[in-house]
Amino acid sequence: MKQKFKSVVMENITTGKDVKNYKMLCLPLRKFFGWLMTINPNKVASHKRQTLSAIRMNVTMHYGITGLPG
Repeated sequence: MKQKFKSVVMENITTGKDVKNYKMLCLPLRKFFGWLMTINPNKVASHKRQTLSAIRMNVTMHYGITGLPG
């Protein structure tokens, strides 16, 4: 993902509950929907495909109705 969204992605370091530092990629909300649609369901573990589908539907319904912020 870092290469694909090189110009807009940002890497942050965050601290977890276990007090360890973790790298986290941040993607602007305006780019999230496009990225979400690039995920090939056939390459997702079979037990997670339904979750992917539900997330896509929720995002589509929400932003289809309200539009993207700012």
